[in-house]
Amino acid sequence: MDPPPPADVDMPAVDLVIGLAAGALRGAGALLYVTRPVAVLVLRPPLVPAPLQPQTWLRAIARQGKALRERTTPQAEAFVSQVVEGVVARIDFEAVVDRIDVATIARQVVDDMDLPDLIRDSTGTMASEGVVGLRMQGIEADERVSKIVDKVLLRRNARKTQVRPQAHEPVQ
Repeated sequence: MDPPPPADVDMPAVDLVIGLAAGALRGAGALLYVTRPVAVLVLRPPLVPAPLQPQTWLRAIARQGKALRERTTPQAEAFVSQVVEGVVARIDFEAVVDRIDVATIARQVVDDMDLPDLIRDSTGTMASEGVVGLRMQGIEADERVSKIVDKVLLRRNARKTQVRPQAHEPVQ
């Protein structure tokens, strides 16, 4: 299966079809603007009684079509369901899966996602957070040891060994 062409590829045939369709729509809009009064006059002639006007006939035919569609839709859905079930029952999905080159698809997904870069970024962030957490635990352990030493040496005033600023102190 070929990948879709990039957006910047020149496709003159497609551009031609789109241009023609846009021109046709503009032309249809202009034609509708000009022909609408004539269509109204043809569909609802002023001197013809309503039951005999073409618009009345067309509406009656449309109502019959809608009723037929509503009656036949469940039957059509049941038929399509049976056909699909029959087709699916005949497909050997194991053979289809065996023909799929999963390794190539996985390689393409990894290349498209730049998975190595993604892993590098995420593990770098996790390692950085881990180092910061470890440093903070080391600082807290050091402060606890200092307090214990101060108590053992009977120091009355604790030494000023604070590394982290308090909430009211500016960070330098």
